[in-house]
Amino acid sequence: MDVERATGVVRPRGQWEAVDFGFALARAWRRPLWRAWLAAVAPVWWAVYAGVTALAGPWWALAALWWLRPLFSRVPLLVLSRALFGEVLGGRAALREVLRLWARHLVADLTIRRLDLARSFHLPVYQLEGLSGAARRRRLAALRQDRWGTAAALTLISLVLETSAFLAALALAPALAPEGLRIDWGGHFRGLFVGEAAGWFLALFGACAFAAVTLVEPFYVGGGFGLYLDRRTHLEGWDVELAFRRLARRIEAGR
Repeated sequence: MDVERATGVVRPRGQWEAVDFGFALARAWRRPLWRAWLAAVAPVWWAVYAGVTALAGPWWALAALWWLRPLFSRVPLLVLSRALFGEVLGGRAALREVLRLWARHLVADLTIRRLDLARSFHLPVYQLEGLSGAARRRRLAALRQDRWGTAAALTLISLVLETSAFLAALALAPALAPEGLRIDWGGHFRGLFVGEAAGWFLALFGACAFAAVTLVEPFYVGGGFGLYLDRRTHLEGWDVELAFRRLARRIEAGR
């Protein structure tokens, strides 16, 4: 990483301040981020949801999509890591990059790394540093020393927020229905558990779940990326390096 190209302020931060910095990155680059998300994730998400729902029901579809989440997380990290260093990816460019990342990391993401509570913090090591084997294990050990707890807490908080957003969207749906339209909402909700929900309600159920994931996941990944950047700043003195480079340029300019 060329820290001189960073478009954000590189300096040591507290752990939750670093998470907030990652949230700020996600807000600042939300448009290219969500373009890439819709281009890469939305087609896969809806194909899996529709297919698994038809075969086994909507709850199994959500379980399958939850298991696939590490693949989806690579999309926000790709966009944020490039944008931080001055490269804004369009939807098509992001899709090409994401397909290569998915092909390369599919097995590991869905097996040995799937239940990693600090996933968003470790993901930049897997995706950006290109290390493997013992070198990657040493790198992870060095980075996670006092950050694992914060990263795990971020995962649990994000899970709670996503679940809350999903339930809130479902609860809001009856209030947004046209007045006078008679819909047996209770019957449709019960139908989710017995396999008798109407097609339009299954689509609404899936849309609420997708909206919750789309709202929370980029910030979850951004928070982990912020923690990763802060840890590297502490370990490698990025802020000091930048200060000396700026000083050297001022000295050169004054000659």
